[in-house]
Amino acid sequence: MKHFVILLDSRPQFVGRGAASLLQIPVGGGSLLAHFSRAADEGLGSCEIFVLPVSPMGRGYAEAIERAAGGIHVIDSLRAVVDRAEPSDVLAVIDSRRALLESYPWKELTRAAVAARGAAHLVATDDGPERAQENTWHDETGEIQCVQRYYAGVTLVRAQTVFCTLMSGAAARLAADEPLSSARQLRQTLAAADVASRDVLTVTPWVEMDQERGALSFACRRLLTPETTSVAGAQNAERAVHKAARLIGPVEIDSGAVVEAGSTIIGPVILGAGSHVLRGATVARAVIGPGVTVPAGSAVAQRVVLANENLRDEMDDEEDGSTLQSGSLRRAYASIPAGAGHRTRSRSREVYAEIKALVEAIIAIVALVMLAPLFVLTAIAIKCDSAGPVFFGHGREGRGGKRFKCWKFRTMVPDADARQRALYRDNPIDGPQFKLKTDPRVTRVGRVLRRACNISRC
Repeated sequence: MKHFVILLDSRPQFVGRGAASLLQIPVGGGSLLAHFSRAADEGLGSCEIFVLPVSPMGRGYAEAIERAAGGIHVIDSLRAVVDRAEPSDVLAVIDSRRALLESYPWKELTRAAVAARGAAHLVATDDGPERAQENTWHDETGEIQCVQRYYAGVTLVRAQTVFCTLMSGAAARLAADEPLSSARQLRQTLAAADVASRDVLTVTPWVEMDQERGALSFACRRLLTPETTSVAGAQNAERAVHKAARLIGPVEIDSGAVVEAGSTIIGPVILGAGSHVLRGATVARAVIGPGVTVPAGSAVAQRVVLANENLRDEMDDEEDGSTLQSGSLRRAYASIPAGAGHRTRSRSREVYAEIKALVEAIIAIVALVMLAPLFVLTAIAIKCDSAGPVFFGHGREGRGGKRFKCWKFRTMVPDADARQRALYRDNPIDGPQFKLKTDPRVTRVGRVLRRACNISRC
């Protein structure tokens, strides 16, 4: 069984005319193409990688991609890979316009695709502009009998962001002749072709790489991780940094880049291959693409600059908040040592979390021991009052979307959930809440626990 990986590439508006595509953006430790290639190799094992552009590219694009990463070929349709694959082979389609900030769950996707015997899609919920949706029910006379609200991300869930699709060669063949513009469109095509598939929901933070802010956040985050951090650049690039230039924080300098005297680089910053920071220029939290020249005395901050023309347009707009005067940048960061504050804040939060967890555990144990006699009497009362278990486990969603059971003393009859639907008309509250002033499902002991003692949730 072989693995084939198809990376969807595009050219968003912010990269400029004739500039690099998304996969060619430097993101720390190499380009975005190199990042996705390594992620696929680590998660799927040895695989053949292809690039499929979904927007018009300039002349020489295919040569640039193949030159940047040997063994990777540019294709013009899904059919080019499907014809090389056997029905049992695995094809992964990754949309470069949406990128997770952590590793992709390839094992979970593989299990889901095998279970579905077709395809699996890695998706995230998308709340959209509608925060809630309201439905009403009325009788024959038009009088409203019930109102329900579905809240975005809670009871109204849309899986509209699709990061990648993992499918068999047989499933891919059914979509090979359809246009492929995004992972989301591929999901719809496979569904229309009646391919059995499953969605794998992720709560991992992600960014929109086709937006400048998202691409910058992705690159800076990678540069701040230990495995990709390169302070003052690689050894073979140090000779290109003038002794009178100042580098603060994590800075990655690719081969052929030059930093002249009097320049100030305030990390996280990536200087692409062949880029040139002229005398007196200041660069702060930015990505400077291959071959880009930062003019002398200018300042670039909070930007992804992949073409000289973009930089010229930015310099012309002095009122734009994304560019700052070089002098003010130097004064603001003059006293900040490299990497100051980042590691200190992270460690202090870790210590606080550890101490907090320990204190809470001690308090909980002491409280359980002191209240144990009361809990025993409560359990006996519940058991004598009505048939059924003493405790009731209610499903809750915790940190990171992880589900857990919240255990409480049972205050209702065992089949309370089944009876709830018949009582909807008496519910005075709209939305997902359900609360009756006098709920017939509550037991006699339950009323005492809720009103007098309030220990049902202890």
